Amino acid sequence: LALTPAKLFILSLEDLFKETDQQNFPGTTAEYPNWSLKMKYTLEEFRSDPKVKAFCRMFRNWIDKSGRSQSTSVL
Repeated sequence: LALTPAKLFILSLEDLFKETDQQNFPGTTAEYPNWSLKMKYTLEEFRSDPKVKAFCRMFRNWIDKSGRSQSTSVL
């Protein structure tokens, strides 16, 4: 998706952190704490972790290759 010319690209924190735990289990209410899992990293760790930075660079490269980084924002 990052390599397509789509106008909108959203990267969730779960994807960025390569989370394997599912955030939401559809059809559950009391059985599972939907949308309330803690992030893997603190904000400070997020800013300094080499793995997170490398993953961000990978997505930035994909966006640059798609040509979207040069386009004008519609917002």
